[in-house]
Amino acid sequence: MSIKSRFRGFKGILYKEVLQLMRDPIALFFAFFPPLIQVIVFGFAINTDIKHIPAVFYNQDQRRQSREFLDQMRNTQYIDFVAEVHSEKELANALTGGGKYVGIKIPPDFSENLAHGKPTNVLVLIDGSDNTIAAQALNVTSNLALRNSLEELLRESGKGIKDMPLDTRPKILYNPDLRSQDFFVPGVIGVALQLSTIILTAFSVVRERERGTLEQLMVTPLSEFGLLLGKIIPYTVLGFLMACFLFLIMSVVFKVDVAGNVFLLLALTLVFIFTNLSIGLLISSRAKTQTEAIQIAVATLLPSIFLSGYIFPRFTMPDIFYALSFLIPTTYYMNILRGIILRAAGAVDLGIDIIVLSGMGLLLFLLAVKRFKKQIS
Repeated sequence: MSIKSRFRGFKGILYKEVLQLMRDPIALFFAFFPPLIQVIVFGFAINTDIKHIPAVFYNQDQRRQSREFLDQMRNTQYIDFVAEVHSEKELANALTGGGKYVGIKIPPDFSENLAHGKPTNVLVLIDGSDNTIAAQALNVTSNLALRNSLEELLRESGKGIKDMPLDTRPKILYNPDLRSQDFFVPGVIGVALQLSTIILTAFSVVRERERGTLEQLMVTPLSEFGLLLGKIIPYTVLGFLMACFLFLIMSVVFKVDVAGNVFLLLALTLVFIFTNLSIGLLISSRAKTQTEAIQIAVATLLPSIFLSGYIFPRFTMPDIFYALSFLIPTTYYMNILRGIILRAAGAVDLGIDIIVLSGMGLLLFLLAVKRFKKQIS
């Protein structure tokens, strides 16, 4: 088949899709509004740097040293003492009732033991029903106890912090303030782009099938390649404009700037959008109704959220899920997003991700063409 015949009808379909898209304000609304809401809501709501954990304390000592110890915990800004209790039963009830995640019990001989250099035990009860909060509370209380113990031992031996035999100097790169937004907002953009672009193109074809216009197009001398390419290009442009808007929101609202090459980021975003639109075409070749198309599109979203590295590190997953994550285009786009935005990675650094994502996009589009060709036959 010649190149001219392969693209037969492309211009006509492209013109029709652009006109149809411009006359469909609902499609434009759903193209921009849901991703915008997702990025803003999840960007603000997801925060792994948990501070001001509500806590209660039972201070049986009530002397200066114990009050100073509680003040040290409060000054970390990770622990907020919201109430004082006066018995072990009240301490347990406060945690069981919910809303308080940490309970501190200071024994009556706390100050006396410290004054005589004797070990003293502080009971720290942590609500483990929320493992994220529990892990943060455990780190804060353990580190504070360790630091106080070291300072006491060094003071007794007549040495200072500078005399510590081992001194590590950690330096955090790319996100020195450990801001959750720097990590999550680029990921939210990837997930939001995936869902909206897949639904856009799947709806476009399924809607034509429901109206009966797709069958009319199929009996014309259009080529399958020209038909699908003409349909996909307007949505590629729309998805690209949507991505630019989301990157602007990321920079202005969440103060997450692109450390690397912006043009490389936009070019690879275009590849990711094309890949998602091809997935949408594949879905539309299978779905008979718009409801069915939505269900399949949402089903593709869940693996992207949980297996792509958007929330959980992929290397911590069981082997089977880790292997499945390689089949998800969003996995590679997550690496590209965080690589360019946070680490200023270049095309060479992201070579494998770029090659695999591009190959997936081309393969999925050709599969969609093949399925439509089969349907027409």
